[in-house]
Amino acid sequence: MKDITEVLNNASDYDPEDVKFNKQEFDGISECKSVKDPRELGRRLEDSIMDQFAMNTRCGGVAAYIEGYDKFDGKFNAVAMQAEERNDYWGLMVDYAPGSKVYSWALFPTARSGRPNGRMISGEGAASQIAEQVCIVVTGRGASVR
Repeated sequence: MKDITEVLNNASDYDPEDVKFNKQEFDGISECKSVKDPRELGRRLEDSIMDQFAMNTRCGGVAAYIEGYDKFDGKFNAVAMQAEERNDYWGLMVDYAPGSKVYSWALFPTARSGRPNGRMISGEGAASQIAEQVCIVVTGRGASVR
């Protein structure tokens, strides 16, 4: 196992892929140490994606909610929970990776009963790309896939 700082301080001595991996590892460790509770980092990403939904004209007519997490937020978002009980919806899951600026995501079409209601769609990108890609799917502007 190579020491991260050794690899980064002597980058020319190592394979570029090793340097890239160790840089991302170092950035991830630094990012986690920058907050009291690492869950804050996930919430920052959620907030960033929500901001992108709000600014993207392809997202017109899309209602987006953060459900909340009772053990972090102190409660669930009642508005989001009520919307899910009244309507079919797409559940978005984003795979947060500390130190990364590109994230994998998956959309799950869900009936108001809570049961799956179609095919999962997935992709990856920065927050702005995620918002754009998700809005293309949920507004039906992309291809119909089965």
